[in-house]
Amino acid sequence: MYLKKPIASFTLILFIGLAISSCFKPRTDANDTDTSLSQNYSYVEQNNNEINNIVIEVIEKDTITSLKTDDVSDLLSSCVHFTKTSSQDSITVIIDFGTSNCLCNDQKYRRGKIVIHALANKTWAKAETVNFYVNDNLIEGTRIIARSSILEVSVKGSTKITLGDSATISEDFNRSITLTEGYMTPSVSDDVFTITGSTTGVSKKGAYTTEIVSPLKRKRTCANIVSGVLKIKIENKLDRLIDFGSGDCDNLVTLSIGKYSKIIALQ
Repeated sequence: MYLKKPIASFTLILFIGLAISSCFKPRTDANDTDTSLSQNYSYVEQNNNEINNIVIEVIEKDTITSLKTDDVSDLLSSCVHFTKTSSQDSITVIIDFGTSNCLCNDQKYRRGKIVIHALANKTWAKAETVNFYVNDNLIEGTRIIARSSILEVSVKGSTKITLGDSATISEDFNRSITLTEGYMTPSVSDDVFTITGSTTGVSKKGAYTTEIVSPLKRKRTCANIVSGVLKIKIENKLDRLIDFGSGDCDNLVTLSIGKYSKIIALQ
């Protein structure tokens, strides 16, 4: 009978303590409009996609020099040099952009090398960058590409990009790339690919994770991703959304944080 008051008092103190502590929980900032990570990550995603495309095309095309054409669907230009060695079971290809900037068909400057080791049956490949720069931004990393089916490949790896202002982004990524259109025709110009997957990474803004919430779409005839939405999660921050558009072949993306949005052009 006499224990009721102490128990009631303890319950009241506990309730007040929980109420006070909840006031000090970190909250997302409704005024957060910093799009710098989203902008840098858009660049990271685009460059990872480009390297994946180069590696996949090199290991799939019988004549690697066919990548060096003026066709809009081919990225590489005449200043790129290939070295290919093969054995009964494996292929090694070195894509050499030179030690000075090489202007490619997408109007981006590249230098350095991409080294590819692949099985002769083209079901598996490992690619790494060596002193590789895109528009003077250093891109380091290794990726493993495995063919899951005739129409699908998986790409897993890690990358680190050092931007011109010395900011760095490092991440581990997991991607699935599926040919969804054009597989019934002999021409590659009508090929369309969808990309899904997730990443975990660290930038100067802190740790983050990403998730493709609407599959990214790439057309063979476009240098950039043409549609899809990617979400970036940062602890105690509002989610960032990167919208690559609705299908137009351009370099514009929309960055959104809550109700705030900004359109940028990928470089």
